Amino acid sequence: MSSTAHGTTPYYYVPHPSRHPAMAAFGLFFLILGAGQWINGEEWGKYSLFAGLIWFLVVLYQWFSEAIHESESGQFGHKIDLSYRWSMTWFIFSEVMFFGAFFTGDEGRASKGEKQSFRQGCAHVEGQGVVLAAVRFVGQDNDIRPVA
Repeated sequence: MSSTAHGTTPYYYVPHPSRHPAMAAFGLFFLILGAGQWINGEEWGKYSLFAGLIWFLVVLYQWFSEAIHESESGQFGHKIDLSYRWSMTWFIFSEVMFFGAFFTGDEGRASKGEKQSFRQGCAHVEGQGVVLAAVRFVGQDNDIRPVA
């Protein structure tokens, strides 16, 4: 912990070691294990999935309750509050930029003819019942050859 006089908020706050990350990982493990087993037809998979989900949600509730209590009990000062606000602002900004780049990044890379040729080639391959690991399109006549 930071050393401050009694009754003042610290310049920085170092939280005590927490069990919450390990407990959340434990719940997520059983959630994912159960989902995988349920999808593969194991009867016990759904019980593991729901138990892991409930476990994870309980841990999140406890974790957020503890964080709210730390904030409301005066353990965070103005600098820490400002730091949290800026951190969330930059996080949201980065998410907006990421998804903006992701959904608009492919425009202009392939011409309309190349996209059309690829779609027709895929239909040709599916129509023959042939699955190729990698294909190369040569020219506009949809000549498909395996890549060596």
